[in-house]
Amino acid sequence: MTATKHVMVIGGGITGLSAAFHLSRILPAVRITLLESRPRLGGWIKSDRLELEDERGERGSVVLESGPRTLRPNSGALLELVHLLGLKDQLVTVSKSAPAARNRYIFFSPLTLLPSSLLGALATPFNPLLRPLLPAILGEPLRRANRPPKAEDESVNSFFTRRFGVDFARRFGSALVHGIYAADSRELSVRSAFPALWAAEELGRGSVVLGMRAAGRVLAEDMSGYDMGDVGQMMRNVSVYSFKEGMETLPRAMEAELATRANVRIIKGTGVVSVYAEEEDFKVRASRELPEDCPTHIISALPFQSLPEILPDPGLHFLIPHSHYSSVLLLNLVFPRFPHPAGFGYLVPRPEGGYSEVTEDNPGILGTVFDSVALGEQDTLPGAVKMTMMSGGPYKRRFGEPYLPEFLAALRQHLGIPVPDPLYHRFVVAKKCIPTPGMEHSARVAQLRHALLERPYAGRLEMIGAEAGGVSVGDCVRQGKEAALRIAQSVRG
Repeated sequence: MTATKHVMVIGGGITGLSAAFHLSRILPAVRITLLESRPRLGGWIKSDRLELEDERGERGSVVLESGPRTLRPNSGALLELVHLLGLKDQLVTVSKSAPAARNRYIFFSPLTLLPSSLLGALATPFNPLLRPLLPAILGEPLRRANRPPKAEDESVNSFFTRRFGVDFARRFGSALVHGIYAADSRELSVRSAFPALWAAEELGRGSVVLGMRAAGRVLAEDMSGYDMGDVGQMMRNVSVYSFKEGMETLPRAMEAELATRANVRIIKGTGVVSVYAEEEDFKVRASRELPEDCPTHIISALPFQSLPEILPDPGLHFLIPHSHYSSVLLLNLVFPRFPHPAGFGYLVPRPEGGYSEVTEDNPGILGTVFDSVALGEQDTLPGAVKMTMMSGGPYKRRFGEPYLPEFLAALRQHLGIPVPDPLYHRFVVAKKCIPTPGMEHSARVAQLRHALLERPYAGRLEMIGAEAGGVSVGDCVRQGKEAALRIAQSVRG
């Protein structure tokens, strides 16, 4: 390793921040530059604390999220960050026995509580709204293995239809995809979006249910290799968690830590125009003039859609997956206290007639989160009820000025109870915020990574992010650390 080594991380979202943070720990003597085109770091993760007044004139504050709002404790990479950044005292946790963990709903008209386990489904077999659920799950192990010969991928809808039936696929499969990808399950790759389901079918010799039962920890993330301190033990009975000041606590803490590292330089408001690979380094041209030194290694955490313009290599252009993205309209709502279902929230399945253009009578709701049930500890406004409604995705929504009454009407219809006018609301448009990988996406990513091991890149360029290895915050943080370890190995030669 020589003193001339210089690693540039392009993209200051949660993936790029994770890469820069771990690089700074692994390579304290190597220069590291984090480049971000926007004036802030953190990407889609954004939290705001707002001061509000309720209908009685009492004042307090609430935390509202513009992106992800909770984390699951099944990511060792995330728990490691909580430990290394000293964020234990900032945690807000939801136990597995809490209503927000046990109660999840789906809108079948009326709102229907989903069983939390197979035993729960057996206890309520006569609920007509859940009629497709029980026979589909119990009968799945009896179905013959029916994956087409030599099949390498298929849509999520096709997968669920093949193993659980048409009705199950539309009602439950589409709702699941709405909640994670805000996408059409008929267009989403199951192997890229839900690799554990694909692997479970193989492990169960054709049965997803048997495969998941047999898998145990085989399909779960390996927690070894992460420095979690006692945070892992703290999370043993936790369903989901966040932080007192919201999800942005995590990127803010990483940025603050990086600012203390002498070998790290953070440049905001500067986008990359082009990257040329040479045998020893890279020539990077940006929207503003950069220091003269050229990076010897690069980690790109940019969306794949921007890479063809930046990399003038036709050979790579052919391999870069042509990703599609979901755009989502979020509506943050703060109500005075009113009796609503105690649970995490609900999802809305794909309509029987398919998706249509959004109208005043159909705002295209994908689901609603009851934020205050899980995260009420964040707020000081007495009795405040926080909710977030999600719209857009596969619905044809024009992102003009939204119309609040249509959302409130939909919420009242879904809950089936009177809903007061909100004390506060805001719309947040997140355009192209979630990648929705299509068929053969995983194969293309694997081919791309293989090509980057060849000259002139020779393992000196990493491409990571939601499209490369999973859309969850935990997936992105894990990718950042893994890329940092690979680049460190290349730097050390």
